[in-house]
Amino acid sequence: METSTAQPVEAPISGSAPLYVKPEPLSFDHHKKLGLKQVNPPWGFAAKQHFVPLLAGEFATAALSYPIIFAGADNTPLAVMGINTGDNLFFEENGNVRPDAYLPAYIRRYPFAVAADQAMGPWSCASTPAPA
Repeated sequence: METSTAQPVEAPISGSAPLYVKPEPLSFDHHKKLGLKQVNPPWGFAAKQHFVPLLAGEFATAALSYPIIFAGADNTPLAVMGINTGDNLFFEENGNVRPDAYLPAYIRRYPFAVAADQAMGPWSCASTPAPA
């Protein structure tokens, strides 16, 4: 098995990623002392997000809970979770997801994401959680 010797990108990451405050490439040296902790509610950080990106493989399941739109120049597929900014109709007041609603992978994988760079190719990154 090969291991990558690529160095983390020093330039700021560009693009748009809802919910991600300061994404950065994962680096063993830089992140080796960090860990994950359980928070309650686990998905509360997304309770005010009114749209969430979807993967094509999620369309059938997500469509049972949300309207799906294609937005922007890239026609990014989005699950519409509320009409107005800050309104998410699929989260309860305590920050938990309604039990009858599908939870998109974009939320489930947080704080991790997969990104790509023309010079480095695909790589993983993590982000500082957005304020709840």
